[in-house]
Amino acid sequence: MNARVLLFLLILTTCAAPAMAENREGAFTLSPFFGALAFSHNVEHLDTDYAVGLRGGYNFTRNVSTELLFGYTDTVYDPAVLRVNVFRYGADMVYNFMPDKPLVPFVSAGLGGITVDFTGETDDQTHVYLDYGFGVKYSLTTWLALRSDFHHSYVLDGGHSNFEISAGLHFQLGGN
Repeated sequence: MNARVLLFLLILTTCAAPAMAENREGAFTLSPFFGALAFSHNVEHLDTDYAVGLRGGYNFTRNVSTELLFGYTDTVYDPAVLRVNVFRYGADMVYNFMPDKPLVPFVSAGLGGITVDFTGETDDQTHVYLDYGFGVKYSLTTWLALRSDFHHSYVLDGGHSNFEISAGLHFQLGGN
């Protein structure tokens, strides 16, 4: 990550007094993220590499929300030393603990898909996965928070796992 971006986030974190932020019922959320995606190397032969993506959600209540995910990773397939594109997409249910505090821990679980695009060299692979995760959101304002996640996904038809660790921003729009 660029040093200027890290400096900006550090200044934003230290200067912004957390407003009495809370998860608002009926609010829509957008969470762009950047991180790393690690694959079960013995099965998929994909290298750990960066991951970027977007989560979009809706708060049914202050505690319960749902999120859709779209993620992208550009990595290397080892046996052929071939660059491949990995696309992830899915839906999670999220439970937020202490939704009226500036620091909101959460857990999530859901279902998704992962597609490995071998860019014409061989057939693409698409798999279904179950996932769970946890993380925290730290409110900077009533509409902006810093967010950090860890997710583990278990690929149903392959019996292998993927791990994502990421950080980003969390925008909350509307709601009661």
